[in-house]
Amino acid sequence: MKKPAPLPRVSDHAVLRWLERHYGFDIEAERKRIDAIAGPAIQVGATRIKLEGVHFVIVNGRVVTTIEADNASRQRGRAQA
Repeated sequence: MKKPAPLPRVSDHAVLRWLERHYGFDIEAERKRIDAIAGPAIQVGATRIKLEGVHFVIVNGRVVTTIEADNASRQRGRAQA
């Protein structure tokens, strides 16, 4: 039996706090920016939108990830194969 993959040693929360405190990123401002971009599309039922070379993936009315446009087409191709 295969061993389960080890858990990441650094949480997403820790990375976000590092970016905020060390590099001055305003995570909440970026969250609002993404919401302003995706909100209208979510309201009409979109599950994915493309903007500025990035696909925003929407599940149950929430943006759950972003994928570079070049990678998105490759990933869809893999999923269909």
